[in-house]
Amino acid sequence: QGSNTTTMYYSNTGVSGAWYRLHTWYDTYIGDSTMLGSIVEQEADFCEAFDFSGTFKCENDSYNHSIIKTNIGLITANEARMAGIGPTKTTSTTYSNTQYYLYTGRNYWTMTPAGPYNSEALEHLLVCSGGCLYNRFTRYTGEKPIMRPVINIKADTSVLGEGTMDDPLIPIAIPINDIVMKGIDNPLPNKISINNEEYDITYKLNDIQITNLDKLDEGEYSLECNITKDGVEVITVDRKVIVYHVPPTTTELLKYPIILKNADDTMLNSIIGNNELTNIILNDNKYIEILDNKNPIISTDTSKVFASSEYTGCANNGCVAIKAFDTSASSYWSVGAGKSYKNQYLGYDFGEPVWVYKMLINMSNGKQNTDYVLEASNDNVNYTILKDGLHQGGGEISVIPNNYNQKYRYYRIRLLSEIAQSGNGNTVVSNLKFYAK
Repeated sequence: QGSNTTTMYYSNTGVSGAWYRLHTWYDTYIGDSTMLGSIVEQEADFCEAFDFSGTFKCENDSYNHSIIKTNIGLITANEARMAGIGPTKTTSTTYSNTQYYLYTGRNYWTMTPAGPYNSEALEHLLVCSGGCLYNRFTRYTGEKPIMRPVINIKADTSVLGEGTMDDPLIPIAIPINDIVMKGIDNPLPNKISINNEEYDITYKLNDIQITNLDKLDEGEYSLECNITKDGVEVITVDRKVIVYHVPPTTTELLKYPIILKNADDTMLNSIIGNNELTNIILNDNKYIEILDNKNPIISTDTSKVFASSEYTGCANNGCVAIKAFDTSASSYWSVGAGKSYKNQYLGYDFGEPVWVYKMLINMSNGKQNTDYVLEASNDNVNYTILKDGLHQGGGEISVIPNNYNQKYRYYRIRLLSEIAQSGNGNTVVSNLKFYAK
């Protein structure tokens, strides 16, 4: 009894239990839908205690189980009683009621445990096919009881219907994505599906009809959503919208003609339609900014560059770290003599946090066979990988970090290969250029 008691509770997360099966169902049919998921209470109270006295008080039982907060569960025995189920019977279904809205003609589980059955099985209460409340052990070999998921919708959710058996309540989820790209057309949907029927929907903000959210600043808004069917108003719903901005991607920008001008109104290079755009961001004022025109970091200040080791035996004053940051393609940095490349690094100290939005790296042809990552830090101790899976294939390549507008003081490449350095090395970096703002 003692070792099996935890398995009788809904909060048991084992793969064979109700929790696992129902949450898998939720993730498949509701959790992946922004529209439906937006109206579900994510931390609703469900009671898994032994109590089925009809008091509706959920208190800890002798095994310290009671209220759990989750987005999906099962009906409780008390709720089934409130709905009109027949009295609890353990040996027959003589006392039953088929004239209530939870009656289905099938056995289905509640989440109310009934305690140990014997040393080999545990019991839960179920709604029986005859309309009674019945306790069955969970290894029941008769007709397998089913599970009927229960969710709680948010209190401010609009509904259709009267809430009767013939006219049940149907919650309405307005299909709006709160995340928009400012300046990029993001039309609001003009159709909505309710109970597998299609309806028309229009939107008003401050009594003005709108069709998209692309011109709104970030913030919270209340939309009046008017739902109609064949021109006849069905219901008007208020929908809270919290608008967030995300930077437009190159793919999104390519849909629209763009002409860029300098601050003095002179033409920058015109960019029209399907021309390829690179390194375009929204700056702090949310205007499009071309970052390619910035100059890369070129340094002769040895206090700014750092490396795990250096090879001093090659010509031109050695293959030291500073050589990777000059303008010459014929001077290099290489790791120290006899050292493995594993975790050797080369980096730059900006003196303050900056955003590096692009890196150009050139490894000497024929001496570039290594994997590496780009990473950054603000204390030169704890580093975050900004781009992994890099492998130099010869010549100069461009690397775009995964760090939109995130600022760090120290940036470095870190080698991953195990090759030992020999002579002037199999891997030498001739140029390392950081573009920052």
